[in-house]
Amino acid sequence: MKTIFFIISLFLILTVKSVSFTNCGNGNDMIQNMSIEIQPTILHVGEAYELTVSGNLMSDIRNGSITITLYYDGILIWDSTSSLCEMIEEFSWMYCPITKGSIYFHDKLYVSDWIRGGHYTGQVISETKENDQIFCFNFDGQIDE
Repeated sequence: MKTIFFIISLFLILTVKSVSFTNCGNGNDMIQNMSIEIQPTILHVGEAYELTVSGNLMSDIRNGSITITLYYDGILIWDSTSSLCEMIEEFSWMYCPITKGSIYFHDKLYVSDWIRGGHYTGQVISETKENDQIFCFNFDGQIDE
C-alpha cells in the first residue's frame, strides 16, 4: 500500500508549494478514513517535506487502475491511466494482491526544482477491474516563483 501513496506523491504532491486535498470518494470506497498530511504546510522548491498518508483498506486489492489528471493554470498537462499493480511492482517491493487492514505511509520527499510557479489542480481516482472505487481525491495547490 505504501507504493500507492508514493506514486500519488510523486505525481502530485511534489508539484505544489501548498496544497489542499478533498475526498471525492464515497462510503463505498475500499480505502476508508483516508488522511493525507504534509509538513511543513508551505513547501519550497528544492527543499524536503514529510508526507503521511493513512487509512483503512476494507478488502484485498487484486487488480486495478489509477487515473491521474493534472492541470497547470487551468491547462491539462497530464491525464494518464495505468495499471495499479504494475505501478506498485515498479516503484516498490510490494505486489498485488494488497491485503486489507490498516495502511500507513510516511516518507521524506523533495520538491523538484524544475517545477514552475502557478496554480495546480487535479484528481486521482483508483478503481478495481470490477469498477469498485479504491479511493478518489481532488487536490488544489499554488506555487509562487
